[in-house]
Amino acid sequence: MRPTFLIVHLGDDDVLPAAMSGDNEELLRLFVDEAPVAIAMFDRDMRYIAASRRWKSDYGLDGSPLRGRSHYEVFPDLPEHFRARHRQGLAGEVVRHRLGQFAWKAPVELTRAPTFVEKSRLFPRTTFIIGVDTAERLFGPRYYDDDEARMHMALEEIASSGGSFLVAVRIDAAGRVRALADIPVPRRYADLFTEIPEHRFRFDTSSSEIRARTRP
Repeated sequence: MRPTFLIVHLGDDDVLPAAMSGDNEELLRLFVDEAPVAIAMFDRDMRYIAASRRWKSDYGLDGSPLRGRSHYEVFPDLPEHFRARHRQGLAGEVVRHRLGQFAWKAPVELTRAPTFVEKSRLFPRTTFIIGVDTAERLFGPRYYDDDEARMHMALEEIASSGGSFLVAVRIDAAGRVRALADIPVPRRYADLFTEIPEHRFRFDTSSSEIRARTRP
């Protein structure tokens, strides 16, 4: 059994001390400790930042202090091909490889902005291509900390920036094809969304499944 990593690649050496101080440190520890899966967080040198209880249990590390220790010290027999994958990921090689298939066709922008409203600030007048499952989440207050006002503010800001969405069909857990017409789009935001007809584009494999196939 081999670990599945969550690698945190920090771009600034000052970020880690700030993120791991005071209340932030306690929140991070609670998040990782209580995670129901084997999860660990590392710095750029593959030193442990935090690890979940499940991680320690699964890999026989109960009672072992991990923070600050090298992963390769903890697992000295880890095969070289795993270490090579780690180096590639930390160097951004996987991302560059994925972007390479598009770069010759058009300019490619890469961002860590986690929400569409933040992306729209960076890239105004952009059309985002998403699946219907993602579109549905845009209208879910629970994705805005159950604050419906925040949801409206975000969608209004996207509209004001000239943003819009192309929405592809997706297969749900029951095997049904779901399209834009199947989700409750508030009328005031209807002009933000355009459906990609099923006969024009349908791809049933999710990006998560594609990534899983390429893992060692």
